[in-house]
Amino acid sequence: CMEIFNKLNRRIDKNKITADENEFLKVYEFLLISLSPIAPHICEYLYEDVLEKNFNSACWPKEDFFQQKRSEVNYLVQVNGKVRANIILRVNLNQSDVEKAVSKHPNISKYLEGNEIKKVIFIKDKLINFVNG
Repeated sequence: CMEIFNKLNRRIDKNKITADENEFLKVYEFLLISLSPIAPHICEYLYEDVLEKNFNSACWPKEDFFQQKRSEVNYLVQVNGKVRANIILRVNLNQSDVEKAVSKHPNISKYLEGNEIKKVIFIKDKLINFVNG
């Protein structure tokens, strides 16, 4: 539960909320269900009062309760081991597509132009590193 509270606090930044109401209700529901073996009466009351659902029909959260389907990922782009850019691309792109998209970035293209690329280190949905000669 402490990890959930920490994640929730990261979403609240000095009265600036970066999560929508549905995310908060989902977290709230998870916490109430998780804490119900310890404090069943108050959890049931809060569940029915705030969420306006029947607590008796609630089931234990699945393992992937907070997993979201991502459509984009943030690629860390390095040239010779130094971080040169962070680029957001679609999920599950192959190496050649990522290389094409990254090479168009102005920060990256200036390091790649006129240099022979000896090796490309690629970790899907995370990192691409160009090693120049």
